[in-house]
Amino acid sequence: MEKNEKVRVPKQKRSKALTEQIINTAVELFSEHGYYSVTSHNIADAAGISIGSFYSYFSDKKQLMLTILTQYMEQVNQELPCEEELLAANDIASQELICQWLERILNAHRVQPGLDKQITILELDDAQVAEIVRSQEVKQVNFIERWLQLCVTDPGNHDLKAAAFVINNAIEKNIHDLAYSKSLIDESDVLHTLSEMISSYVQGLRSLN
Repeated sequence: MEKNEKVRVPKQKRSKALTEQIINTAVELFSEHGYYSVTSHNIADAAGISIGSFYSYFSDKKQLMLTILTQYMEQVNQELPCEEELLAANDIASQELICQWLERILNAHRVQPGLDKQITILELDDAQVAEIVRSQEVKQVNFIERWLQLCVTDPGNHDLKAAAFVINNAIEKNIHDLAYSKSLIDESDVLHTLSEMISSYVQGLRSLN
């Protein structure tokens, strides 16, 4: 096994707690100082553990970052409504429902705003990070495509994959602007307008069936 593939799987409560401690410490340091400015020794010192203990859980800071990134993406995915939740709604293309969905995604991105900036930087430099980010994008597009399929009577008449791609890009751009920078427009107005645009698009698809 190569060094950067080694990850110790915690089994005992104490081991799990220490793993979580290392991860939380690394997230704080990466967010505040930047990934490239933080060393494994910095993380170990801040976590109050020896460097040997650090290496018994993670082979290096890159492996730790990949673990953090995977967990971060899982947290974002948990905010996406499941199919059962969508089917239970009176109208899954309603502006109100879409706005609630966008608010949940925005809140997930705000948990660690500094971390997302580091992910964006690493995505350009590291193939493994780019692969994880790309995989997340595919999941989001697939989710939106499935949602569109549920919204319209005859999905075969439309290129829903392309539509899902465009909608996902619009969501990502606006969510990132709200979460990580000062928007020129009030947050509630942005979410309302974005959800209204998406809802109107779906209503338009329905009218073509």
